Amino acid sequence: MRELPRWVQAMLAIALCVGLGLWVQFSSVSALAPALLVLPIALLGLSYASLNGLSIFLDLHLAATLALLLLAVLRVWSTLRRNYWCSAQPYSSEPQVIWAWQRRKPWLDNALDRLIDAVERYAPGCRVVVCDTSVSWPNALRWPELSRFAAIVGPAAELSAARGHLEPALMRLAFRHSEPVSVVGYLPGEVTPYRELLVRQVFQAWADLHKLQVDQQ
Repeated sequence: MRELPRWVQAMLAIALCVGLGLWVQFSSVSALAPALLVLPIALLGLSYASLNGLSIFLDLHLAATLALLLLAVLRVWSTLRRNYWCSAQPYSSEPQVIWAWQRRKPWLDNALDRLIDAVERYAPGCRVVVCDTSVSWPNALRWPELSRFAAIVGPAAELSAARGHLEPALMRLAFRHSEPVSVVGYLPGEVTPYRELLVRQVFQAWADLHKLQVDQQ
């Protein structure tokens, strides 16, 4: 029985990792969740089958190990990236605005990643506000009514300058949005924290956007 050369094994492992990277680039890390278990098992099963049924041994242990490691790293990176772009910024004396968006489906996985991509590219000084959602088996959202809303919060001047690029990009993901509204009512040193005030006004912007939809219907 012959064995694959080491350089061929390395090329297979690299090609597999490149393929996974391209998949994440055009989809999302969450779409690869089943592969975290299925892919290594499939590669090891293929190696075992070649050992018993072929004249050449397809040693795919290196590819399986690198694929599993890459998937784990991608999941950690995706979590850190979402935590950064969906976190509240500290209070700034510069005028801040809230731009509410509504989607027909929840802002999850690929849609949330594409929203973050647009904000990162066109308005890096802004942040994204979305409701934390919990998915239970079999992939049923407990509060889908809340998960369809998102908001972009940031400096008024930056958001105004980036609106011409952001709006076309986000309209491919959502179906309606409000006009940006100013964050008002906060003075440094007050009892109510800025983050709490921001949450209240984001929810008010979502409620106004939903009411506008109901009135139009």
